[in-house]
Amino acid sequence: MRAIAAAQKGGIWMVTGSGIFRFDGQRQETIDDVRMVRVIYEGKDGAVWMGGVDGMMQDFNGQRRIFTVVDGLPEGSITSIMADGAGQIWVSTRFDGVAVFDVQKQTWKRMPGNMEAQFNGVRRIYSADDGTVWLASTIDGAIRTDGSVWTRYTVREGLPSSHVWDVCQDVLGHLWFATEDGLACYVPDQDPPETYLVAPQKQIAPHQSVAFDFSAQDAWKLSPQRNLQFSWRLNGGRWSPFGRATRASFDALDPDNYSFEVRAMDLAFNVDATPVLHTFQVLAPVWQRPWFMGLSIFAIALLLVTSGSAWQRHKRWRAAQTQLIDELESELQEAHEMQMGLLPGLPIQHGGFEIAGRCLPANHVGGDYFTYYWLDDVQHMLGFGAADVSGKAMAAAVRAMQLSGIFRYEFHEVKSPTEVLRNLHQVLLSHLDAASFITCCLGMLDVRTGVVNLGNAAHPFPYHYSAATGELKMLELVSVPLGMLLPPGVNTEPEETELVLELGDALVLYSDGVTDMQSVAGEFYEEERLEKLIREHVGDGTKALIDAVFNDLKRFKGEASQTDDVTLLVIKRGCLKRIKATQMCAN
Repeated sequence: MRAIAAAQKGGIWMVTGSGIFRFDGQRQETIDDVRMVRVIYEGKDGAVWMGGVDGMMQDFNGQRRIFTVVDGLPEGSITSIMADGAGQIWVSTRFDGVAVFDVQKQTWKRMPGNMEAQFNGVRRIYSADDGTVWLASTIDGAIRTDGSVWTRYTVREGLPSSHVWDVCQDVLGHLWFATEDGLACYVPDQDPPETYLVAPQKQIAPHQSVAFDFSAQDAWKLSPQRNLQFSWRLNGGRWSPFGRATRASFDALDPDNYSFEVRAMDLAFNVDATPVLHTFQVLAPVWQRPWFMGLSIFAIALLLVTSGSAWQRHKRWRAAQTQLIDELESELQEAHEMQMGLLPGLPIQHGGFEIAGRCLPANHVGGDYFTYYWLDDVQHMLGFGAADVSGKAMAAAVRAMQLSGIFRYEFHEVKSPTEVLRNLHQVLLSHLDAASFITCCLGMLDVRTGVVNLGNAAHPFPYHYSAATGELKMLELVSVPLGMLLPPGVNTEPEETELVLELGDALVLYSDGVTDMQSVAGEFYEEERLEKLIREHVGDGTKALIDAVFNDLKRFKGEASQTDDVTLLVIKRGCLKRIKATQMCAN
């Protein structure tokens, strides 16, 4: 016996080595001596579908039709056949994905689509009571779809194993999964997530891009942030397809009033019934506004009467323009002060150690960030770190300010740098868009022993200066940036090392804005020049070393513009002046 299936009018279908039979308890009917059939299924319309090693056959009222890869069927042996609530026939093969037969159009379509990744190793297709379709795959886990949106469940979502062999639903609506490592039960969540929106201003200047950042929170956190999907629409139009993108932007909108709505959906296909709504207005160019046109006519009339009066009005207009520029400059300066306020204000001198840092954005605001603070009340463990957000100016600054809060939350207790970086990576995957990422180097210093645990995620390699040997060593910790979505199989684990800061030793963290600084001639500052300055000034204390580097960068740059943010963080153990090895060093 190779396969059995229920018949619509009672009885069962049986596939044996000698043929295909229908048995209703009293009599037996034979379809044909078909020896290659492995799967059989009867639809509600009475059509019998038989799947074999290289295709399938439809038997409807005695008329047969053969389907192969030429008709759009996936290549390989058929593993499962099922009809969904709409009457469409779903078919899976062992290694070449899934296809759906549209009964009305009499055509096959690959699922999710010919241009998208296929789900392989599907052993069972199951139509749930809510109309969604489940795929049990021994390669890709459990996959759920309503025909347009696809969600995937693996061990990350709670399955005992990502190798799923079968799926069914009981009378209570619970889904059961047979996996390689045991049985799992899924109770569908009926509470939709709550959608949140970071919206732009109510009034948008002409020709300015409009961007919306959105997020959501599942009611019981049954759906991880990374699995939440979003759909949006503009001005009450058609909703966009659900996807994992957390930003929508629009360029060159015509002057008008607009409304933007966004809603979230969780793994259980629960959709937020109250989308977040934001209304805004794209202003017309100044010369198209009625008030400006009237002012221009009035100015021309006044010009015809007296040039002196027109000149006075022109002066007032210039004054208003200057005031507007001053206000914008003031707002940018306020944003700069807010961002600088997130950074440590004063150096720390404690237990024979001194730590200090400095950040110089390329614009009013930027994407560089550094911090240091005590991880315990007794001031034995000091946490520190430096990061660089991709992008420039305000976009990078907003992400840097977000990182500040996330960083402190993840580093609020003594954890290993690797664990903190790993947690930051998972959080940032749901906060950053696909084109953004963050490099980061962080560590913990035990001021009692001088032991430093240091972790790195694609940040420029830090330097360790040994006073005993005079050696300046670059700590090469190779890794990938945080928040970057990489293909499966790529190692995203950050690297970690441990070192001891002895008397006179120093640890230097910096951003790539230091070594990538360019002169008027287009030459780069590079590591060799930075290393030379560290050797010359490491014995003068952290502030003196930082001053020396920033002053040298200014001389090197000359009249050239600064294109990237510059950040330096220095930790030193010992006195502020060079001393002989036999001398004592005062704290």
